Amino acid sequence: MQNQKDFALTVIRGVTGCGCALFLAAVLYPIFMQEKGPSPGSRCLSNAKILGLGLKLYQEDYDDHFPQASEWMDATLPYVKDKVRYHCPSLDNSHADDFGYAFNSSLSLQRLDRHASPEKVVMLYDASDLHWNAHAPNRSGAANPPRHHGKDIFAYADGHAKIQSLPGQQE
Repeated sequence: MQNQKDFALTVIRGVTGCGCALFLAAVLYPIFMQEKGPSPGSRCLSNAKILGLGLKLYQEDYDDHFPQASEWMDATLPYVKDKVRYHCPSLDNSHADDFGYAFNSSLSLQRLDRHASPEKVVMLYDASDLHWNAHAPNRSGAANPPRHHGKDIFAYADGHAKIQSLPGQQE
């Protein structure tokens, strides 16, 4: 009689344990199956930072001058080394010719030292024009609508990059 009670208790414990394990698996499965890794916004920010540093390296080799706006990607490719960095990760990947960044054409062939506050000078940004060597003055070609939760990526002449709203947009 005692053996039957022990056996029944063991079976009940086993079934309860399996039930708990299945319940936990059902609850935790969606969490663990989510895509891991950085978000497109953080990858885009990283790309902008790398492209900005490519522009800075170009300036060091060319007497502190910015490249010609119509050739900025061609000019910086030897410094960036990876053409994939010119593609915004937030864009639809089905078009290999869509890049997503534009150069501030107001800086074309200028010397950096003409600007007293390089931390305020936008060099490149998320663009509406998705072509290779896209450029427009200042921020006039910024992506509209913005690609990153209502904000765009900007890289500045001092080398930093950030996600921000355009002036006049709500933060």
